[in-house]
Amino acid sequence: MRLEVAQQIGIGLKRTRIADGEAHGAVAMGLGSRMLARMARNHPHFITAVRQAIGAALIPVSAALRVSGQGGELLRAVNISGDSFKTDEVTATAGSEAACCRAAPSA
Repeated sequence: MRLEVAQQIGIGLKRTRIADGEAHGAVAMGLGSRMLARMARNHPHFITAVRQAIGAALIPVSAALRVSGQGGELLRAVNISGDSFKTDEVTATAGSEAACCRAAPSA
């Protein structure tokens, strides 16, 4: 997965790593991070095991969206971090859809 980052000057140094972990989880599991957050609350041992199994960052909070092409195929995940989860999600959806893709959080 290729990581593309745009960062506002003056934010915390590790903010992009957090956003990457949220987006990586969405791609690795094929689920939006809203669903991963719910799974973390209901089945914390499962999420811990998944983190170990995939050997990469997975941060299960509601922020990352799966972005699909016109045929429904998974293209990427996108995440915006810096405001409330809801505001970040709305902003990520609008930006992805403006760029010709369909973005949707998992229920």
